[in-house]
Amino acid sequence: MRIWTENQLNQWETDAYPQIAVEVNCIWARECLPTQAGVSVLHLPVYVRSLERVVWRSRSLTPQSWDEFGLLTPATTFLSDGNQLNVETSVSRPLFYALHPTNPYDIRLYPSPNESFTAAGEPNPYAPQPYSPSCIIEYFREPDPTNTNPILSLPPYIMRRTVKAYVLWKAFAAEGKGQDLQASAYYQSKYNFLIGVFRTINAGCFVSKHYSLGDSLLDPQNYRYPKPMLGPNFERVIY
Repeated sequence: MRIWTENQLNQWETDAYPQIAVEVNCIWARECLPTQAGVSVLHLPVYVRSLERVVWRSRSLTPQSWDEFGLLTPATTFLSDGNQLNVETSVSRPLFYALHPTNPYDIRLYPSPNESFTAAGEPNPYAPQPYSPSCIIEYFREPDPTNTNPILSLPPYIMRRTVKAYVLWKAFAAEGKGQDLQASAYYQSKYNFLIGVFRTINAGCFVSKHYSLGDSLLDPQNYRYPKPMLGPNFERVIY
């Protein structure tokens, strides 16, 4: 007899992906944002979890808090997007940006952009051309729940077991028929354990320093070029 409906299981599976992204910053991406000359507010995609950098024509903008941003532009106001009462800042090449205090998916640039860019302004935001006509954001994002794009999806060796543990944790904790709080606690512990393993893998995939015993002086021989460091059982399939 089926305890949970297909819709319930699908919903818990959908909820698992953003939750995993909260636990581990694992999907890093870059893309171009469309801009309009004279409009300082840009809208971030809803799958953005943590904004790391904003680049305008190959130059990184300096992040500011909203209080610091108010000191930079004390005469400006922002009511809502498209509101005629908005007072825009001077129009020039942007130098700073700040996250909106109440809408985390809006950022504001200062000065207001003096150029309009499209989302296709830079064909390859991961390797942009110098001074390319584009505004590029660098961020950690939620994984692709459809798993159609391998670059934006969780690795298969992490996804299946972690998502399964999350779904069973929530399913056994749900009110009504099938509730089993002991089973829920077990799968919650299993989910937390798998997240801990994922953090370890995520933190150890790229090691940029080589530690060695020495005289604590700056000896070039104590360093080496960074390279990926993968374990001997990386992606090993056990039957």
